[in-house]
Amino acid sequence: MELKLYYSTVIEPSHDSRNDGFDAVFALLKQIDDKGIKCHRVDTSQLTDEQIAEAYIHSVIGPTQLKKYRVRQIFGSARHSG
Repeated sequence: MELKLYYSTVIEPSHDSRNDGFDAVFALLKQIDDKGIKCHRVDTSQLTDEQIAEAYIHSVIGPTQLKKYRVRQIFGSARHSG
């Protein structure tokens, strides 16, 4: 198993209750990494728009098509699909 966290060091998470605890994510990833699960941290502020689009295609769109995963509620809402 491998986990990837895409985040930006120049954008603060919005003041939305769904982002509560985001600061703790890095410590949790360290604990998971120590257990032998690969955890990659990708700072999107260091990537070009093309690299971000490519990562989105490979990390999100590709697996959803192969495994038929639904991402609508993760990257969208009931009104505005992802």
